[in-house]
Amino acid sequence: MIKGNEVGAVDLTTLLLVKTMDVQAAPQAVLVPPEGVAAYISSDASRKIAVLDLQAWKIGKLIEVGAGADGLAGVTTH
Repeated sequence: MIKGNEVGAVDLTTLLLVKTMDVQAAPQAVLVPPEGVAAYISSDASRKIAVLDLQAWKIGKLIEVGAGADGLAGVTTH
């Protein structure tokens, strides 16, 4: 079961939770760009975006963004 400060990875074949990761308080949105190297996790409660390294399964850095960090959007440049 996922707690209020965690994100999780789901095996899309079995639909089972396979990993969890503690992140900043109350994560709200997760964005994984097509490259699949990192995930960006927003949190209005902490006013930060966490950058999750998907290979190491560790938070690489926290980006201070201020109030309203409750959504994410991605753009591709193909």
